[in-house]
Amino acid sequence: MLDIGLWAKDYEEIDLFNWQEAVAGMASIWDLEAQLGTAEGNVRNAVERGTVQPDHTLTLGDRVYHYFKQERLEEVRQTLGIPKIADDDVKDRFLRYVAEMDITTSYKPVMLLALLDCIDERGQAKISDVVANFRDFYERRQVVGLTVERPKSVMAKIGTLENAEIQGVMLRMPFEKFERRRYLEYARDLAYLRFVPRLWRQLSADDLGSLRSICGESIENYYRRVDQDAHNIEDPA
Repeated sequence: MLDIGLWAKDYEEIDLFNWQEAVAGMASIWDLEAQLGTAEGNVRNAVERGTVQPDHTLTLGDRVYHYFKQERLEEVRQTLGIPKIADDDVKDRFLRYVAEMDITTSYKPVMLLALLDCIDERGQAKISDVVANFRDFYERRQVVGLTVERPKSVMAKIGTLENAEIQGVMLRMPFEKFERRRYLEYARDLAYLRFVPRLWRQLSADDLGSLRSICGESIENYYRRVDQDAHNIEDPA
């Protein structure tokens, strides 16, 4: 018999269950915030304060996930004083979301700028063009010696990434946040990214210009924080 040096100090009983069945039909905090059209983190902060109680909580490792029954949507809305969503105010909600978006990487504003650079008069763009534009942003920073991204971020490795990997990052991280709130869509059959039609119809040339300014300022502020954090680590005194 092969001795592989494994030993057990004690044993702990684990209650195995199908958590997917437990939360079937429920909305995660992300889903609930999207349906309510509220700012990212609004519902989570309310849960942490105890203002709102979730219907199910799941702990996986060091992460905690909260879920809500769909029929509690209006209850949560009224508790937090969130106004009802109306099609005619989708533009205001979108512009407010972009202005207030919380970013832990540069991906959201960079993706939005990449999309704006590639869209046609119908508010859509080939995903390959958006990915190329998204990639170009980080490559240009690398060429001139600027910080590409936080060291642990995927895009910090821009020189080793294939376009398919970059597309995965872009769709999984920033795009999904806009898609959940029904601001953007991914037409997979046509390989297009686009603004939701009812939103695109409301956006003027001035609005698009404002979006560019907001994203540019967000990017500038983000990299200022990243460089300051790096400086503090190098020179803690």
